[in-house]
Amino acid sequence: MNRILIYNIFILLLVFIFAVQCTQKSPEPNQMDILFVETLQIGSNEEDAPDHEIFRMVTHSVSDQRGWVYVMNAGETSIRVYDENGEYQFSFGSQGSGPGEFQTVSSFFIDSQNRLLIVDPSQARVTAFSLTGDFLNTYELPSITRVNQILELADGQFVLVGLHNNQLVHITDTDFKELKDGFVEIENILTTEGTKERILLQFSPGFVTVRPDQSIVFVPSLYKGELLVYRADSEGTWKLSETIKGHTTHSEPASITPMDQAARVDVPMVFPEEGRYAVQYHSFSQGVYQLDDRNLVHFSYQESEEDSLMLMTEVFNVDGDLLGTSMINQVNRINLIVLNLDKRGNLYISDNRDYPVLSRLKMQFHSN
Repeated sequence: MNRILIYNIFILLLVFIFAVQCTQKSPEPNQMDILFVETLQIGSNEEDAPDHEIFRMVTHSVSDQRGWVYVMNAGETSIRVYDENGEYQFSFGSQGSGPGEFQTVSSFFIDSQNRLLIVDPSQARVTAFSLTGDFLNTYELPSITRVNQILELADGQFVLVGLHNNQLVHITDTDFKELKDGFVEIENILTTEGTKERILLQFSPGFVTVRPDQSIVFVPSLYKGELLVYRADSEGTWKLSETIKGHTTHSEPASITPMDQAARVDVPMVFPEEGRYAVQYHSFSQGVYQLDDRNLVHFSYQESEEDSLMLMTEVFNVDGDLLGTSMINQVNRINLIVLNLDKRGNLYISDNRDYPVLSRLKMQFHSN
């Protein structure tokens, strides 16, 4: 057997081994021992309960350094404030177009100056309040209107999530006067070529968090098991630097089918020329959070074989390695919505199973 033939056989053998490895199913991640202990529940269904205990649905929630909770109820244009024990304190904000007023709320966030920044997409502006409910300022959004999430970088610039110029993540200056950069092209995260998915991503593009090194992690709402990490170069241009491998049980994150063919309706959609459609999620992100200097946490819904949905937690270390997963709960439809995970490990969930409440769960790691 000559050397050329031996070499060719060797190359073919390497190709065969590589092909076998690529077709093998990736191993299941470690099951982490994480407890989620409910420490607070705000909400009531009693007929004589005061208005501040009745919710249609909690749509947004953030907490400050004291543990006070700022809550938005569906259909309202005021913020309710509760102390760390869930005792109602006061409300602020009202509907309108004047100072301290807003039409709709798509996101809010407490920044490094202890201001509550409220995004009003209807008027394309951000309104700043003190944590005592005093109006501070109004900022016009620069060209971008729909903002699903707002976060802050260490230099005072802000990160906005929302579709604009076919990009999903944007950097603004400290006064929201200028869009400094935009990234995450929507074409790069589409799982199909259909326009229906593009429309869905306009309303639910995904989630970001800022890591201690000031890189930005973006997770599309249609979760394919990948967390995308972006870093700014010396000129301030944000580029994809790495992809963190997470876990999903589905290669197809969602199905968009005619309503009468849907096994489950998670989100209804209406197209004038085509009729009524239903979105059925198979793998759907619920948010990504930098818990501390070491742990990155991602929440997602994963559809089970019985068509129920598992609310799953993934925990990553500082190097982006998946440490393991843990299930929080299992539901038949999306009636548990992750709202926030604070630095103390308090998970805030909009729980609409029996009647609308805001639940606070303490995330506790346990070692065997």
